[in-house]
Amino acid sequence: MTIINEIHKALTHEFARFISENPRIERKLKQLVAEWTREPVREGANLTREMDRRLARLTFRYESDSSLVIEEDDGFKASFDCRAMGFRDERTKGWKFLIEALKPPRPTFNFGTAYLYPDGQREHRVKCKAYDAAWKLCDEVNRKLQAVLEREFGWTFPANYKLYEKVPSGPEGERRFKFQVKGPSADDSPTQRMDRWMEKTRTEFSDLEEPEMVSAIHKLYGDYLMYPDDTGLAPEKLAIAFKVGQERFGWSDHKMRVLLED
Repeated sequence: MTIINEIHKALTHEFARFISENPRIERKLKQLVAEWTREPVREGANLTREMDRRLARLTFRYESDSSLVIEEDDGFKASFDCRAMGFRDERTKGWKFLIEALKPPRPTFNFGTAYLYPDGQREHRVKCKAYDAAWKLCDEVNRKLQAVLEREFGWTFPANYKLYEKVPSGPEGERRFKFQVKGPSADDSPTQRMDRWMEKTRTEFSDLEEPEMVSAIHKLYGDYLMYPDDTGLAPEKLAIAFKVGQERFGWSDHKMRVLLED
């Protein structure tokens, strides 16, 4: 048994070393574990809401006219050129559209006006061909981006899901992507990244009802106790969650202690 145990230990060590030296495989394993342990999401509005939340934790970073970077809060970061994103080359309309939509300082895009009114009457309106062309181009980009995210993260999007949304305060036809859009890495200081992370985390907790908040805190604290080196700023997340709980639900210090002791 001693020899068998030694062989088992040696194999385990070699496997762990192999995984640690291959970040992509390590990330895929973590992704599989997350999928196995994640509560099933029902179809419809709940699935759409879940995808919106996942996208909010994702960043597309414009690096140059020939490449972009995708980052996730768990530490994933990878650079992609046009071919890796499903485009033939940098001259394709879809790639140019995507790059222009990610460029600072205003990462938005515009479909323009949907209808023209030659005589000023709604009954005689005419569909604008430029709007249709812009929408079709954006729809092509939407499908290619979804394919990349499905490949890289194992996500499954609901039917007819859009990675973009209207800009409420923008002009007619203006849209923006639901994921975060940032400029080249050099423009982003650690303090700015932390501030944005804290604000985004606060927004995520603010969307939860009290039972959902309690469940999220229990899971976060449990994960932190089991894997203290692999939860990504868990103490800061807990502090933000409790602050939101105080503001929204009137939680006392005693209430917060009880939550951690349950």
